[in-house]
Amino acid sequence: MPLFEVTTSGSTLLGTVTDDSHNHVISNIDGLQAAIDAAGVTTGNINQDFSAATLNVGTALDLGAWTATETGGNLYFSYNGVRKMRVNSSGDLTVTGNITAYGSI
Repeated sequence: MPLFEVTTSGSTLLGTVTDDSHNHVISNIDGLQAAIDAAGVTTGNINQDFSAATLNVGTALDLGAWTATETGGNLYFSYNGVRKMRVNSSGDLTVTGNITAYGSI
């Protein structure tokens, strides 16, 4: 338990901050958001799994040989720069190549 001490005008006030007794907002902690942003990887190659409730990447997600891009309401999946699949805003799927399915279609 962290202990703090405040001394002023000859008086000392001692207190203890117990674990989980308070909440912080990132914007209220000086420099924290900038440190988080600086530590984040925005380009390049990362070799670790991740999960997120929301992933905001702009209009393109680089997954190595695969990329996912959004253009004009269409979501494209490309392999080595060649578009292989498209999902439009109506949910229609267009695929280049063969489709293998298991179960009912």
